Amino acid sequence: SLERISADIPASNDKNWSSASYASGYATPTLKNSQAIDGSMEEAIISITPNVISPDNDGFDDHTLIEINSNIGGAWSSILILDLNGNKIKQLLNADLIGGDDKLIWDGTDERNRILPSGIYILYAEIITEQGQVQKIRKPIVVAEHRN
Repeated sequence: SLERISADIPASNDKNWSSASYASGYATPTLKNSQAIDGSMEEAIISITPNVISPDNDGFDDHTLIEINSNIGGAWSSILILDLNGNKIKQLLNADLIGGDDKLIWDGTDERNRILPSGIYILYAEIITEQGQVQKIRKPIVVAEHRN
């Protein structure tokens, strides 16, 4: 659905409208618009909680929450998990429209949904604004083996 990007810009401005984000299911009825801009443009901040996971289905740190927090409305993002050699392990987003406060979950698996071996992996995100500005973010995530 269409969302108004900024309440400070007239609704008659056709540049003030965008589709809802991928993570919101492309619709946000009764919720804050996923493309809303609150103030000046800032760089996106990606947080990973926890950044050490043990995907062994014991109910403790089996997955990580990836939060994209930004004031960038109408931006597109690709988010990948890479190994330390830069090889693609899993594609989480592929040039998808993102909102100002989107969340993703990664469960420590590769493209074939196999649990990865213990090690350090890199979350790599590219965020591209409608104006063509590119922001690249890299964050480590550790996949650990759970031991009793």
